[in-house]
Amino acid sequence: MIEYMIGIIGGYGNIGQWAATLLYENLQESIKIGGRSREKFDSFIKINKLPKAQYQYADIDDKKSIQKFASGCTSVLNCAGPTYDKSSGLGQIMRSMNIKYADVGYASKQQTDMEKNQSDILCKAGAIPGLSGLLPRYLAMKFDKVFSMEFYYQALGRFTKTAAEDYLKGIFINTKGEMPRKRECETRLLPLSSTAVNLYPYYDGESDYVRRKLSLDTGHWFMALEGECTKNFMNRMGALLTGNKGKIIEELCNATYIDTLGRKDYAGFVIQMKGEKDGKQKVKTLLLKGDSPEYLTGAVAASAVIAMEKMTINTETGELYSMDKVQEFMQILEKMGQGIQIHIENKSIEELLVTEEGEI
Repeated sequence: MIEYMIGIIGGYGNIGQWAATLLYENLQESIKIGGRSREKFDSFIKINKLPKAQYQYADIDDKKSIQKFASGCTSVLNCAGPTYDKSSGLGQIMRSMNIKYADVGYASKQQTDMEKNQSDILCKAGAIPGLSGLLPRYLAMKFDKVFSMEFYYQALGRFTKTAAEDYLKGIFINTKGEMPRKRECETRLLPLSSTAVNLYPYYDGESDYVRRKLSLDTGHWFMALEGECTKNFMNRMGALLTGNKGKIIEELCNATYIDTLGRKDYAGFVIQMKGEKDGKQKVKTLLLKGDSPEYLTGAVAASAVIAMEKMTINTETGELYSMDKVQEFMQILEKMGQGIQIHIENKSIEELLVTEEGEI
């Protein structure tokens, strides 16, 4: 007897393929992939050896096709994007059918609806935003009190349109809503790579939630990205802000793509916390590294769906980073795939950068 039936919209796309593959390894015949191309699906399952995966046509712009696709599912994961103006409608469809719904994206007009019921819809269920807000809460559990935090999302990989749009919303708007016209980045070494990364400070709604939740005295959030093309784009971003939104997103995606040519992608987090445990001052650094930005996002999304299926989840905002079952979610994520490494060290970032035998 099949206990679950998980539908994955966009299950053969950049992110969806990883979510689908990881879910298949756990559930096999209990996944259904939705999209607009049967040919792409057939090619995907052949290459990735998913013979029991089912296919059904699904178009996020076609309500009837979504309803038909969702029929028989216990939960649906949306990996098609960007869906900033569509996620709200998709979530409402699933709720009307009593189906749990997770989305790697987010629609701002969805927030009011989500506040009425936060147990059946989980948005921002990706690496960033999403896991980026959950990890600080996870690390904070190792302390009695946290005083300060340094947060870095470190990556080399091409931005998806969804990730680029959400990133640009947060990075260039400060808490007063002002747009800076010039951004010069700093560079530094971080433990996930031997190559110096470019630092871009940001502060968004998720960051603000974490700061308040942990009662931080000080907190700093950075995107830590490799690549000269990405650096050049960011440094002239202020002059582009009045331009076409779609073109700006496309330029960022292209810049990150060029920087990845001939190099191995990766994505992860470096989070240093200082605080108190049993009356003593402590410092801890969490290191998480995934095989690529797409892999990491897909693994988080797959874990979110499994979590929704296995337990009742309550959130404060309807988004992954505010869920209540933090430790349980991390246990699911750690078991989800071999492409994610998670460590917590009793050292500062600087101590972790000490060179040993010529390697970092």
